Amino acid sequence: MESLKRYFPLAFAVLFAALSSVSVYYFLKDRGNTSHAALSGNTMPIVVAKEPIQLGKKITEHDLKVVPWPQDAVPGESFQSVRPLIGRITKSHIIENEPILSTKLMGDGENFSSLIPSHMRGVTVPIRYSPALAEILERGTTVDVISMSENKSGTPTAKVIAQNVRVLAVHRNLPGTDLEHEPRNMEVTLIVTPRQAEWLVAAMSEGVIQIAMRNA
Repeated sequence: MESLKRYFPLAFAVLFAALSSVSVYYFLKDRGNTSHAALSGNTMPIVVAKEPIQLGKKITEHDLKVVPWPQDAVPGESFQSVRPLIGRITKSHIIENEPILSTKLMGDGENFSSLIPSHMRGVTVPIRYSPALAEILERGTTVDVISMSENKSGTPTAKVIAQNVRVLAVHRNLPGTDLEHEPRNMEVTLIVTPRQAEWLVAAMSEGVIQIAMRNA
């Protein structure tokens, strides 16, 4: 009897492996059937994002592609042609290969103010120009805002005055900017709370504002 008990764990492991193999087999079989159904013509063309499209971007033909999509899963707000999407502006971030839906685009009469939630504010602040930052900063980026100034003794100080703030717009090439000699500040429009808006305005009058990119 004791010898039989020693084999119970091994027998259980063998049984578990067999059940797992059967489950995997039927999963792959069902997946193959689904793929076969898609290839057999049960699809329709829809427009998806060729690459990530940032919030507030005017869509171009380069941003889009048409792909076959399972007919039973086609969203009602999707598009079958690229033409009606050219020039439309997104009001939310769209990831790569995501279907373009009318609910994610600005409609007639909408503008950038429509991208600001009713309880938030949009504040444009000047920040110190950086070629690297200008290259990677874009709409939808999440940042922390840092105020830099000098105290009464002339010692430089820095303080984070707003965290996890979303960028609404980036203004890189300001009129009169001479990037080779004395580059002016670039400007960034941020979506902030009313209280954060007060802190930003105060910080702009006291010193320099800089931003630090972060993971949302």
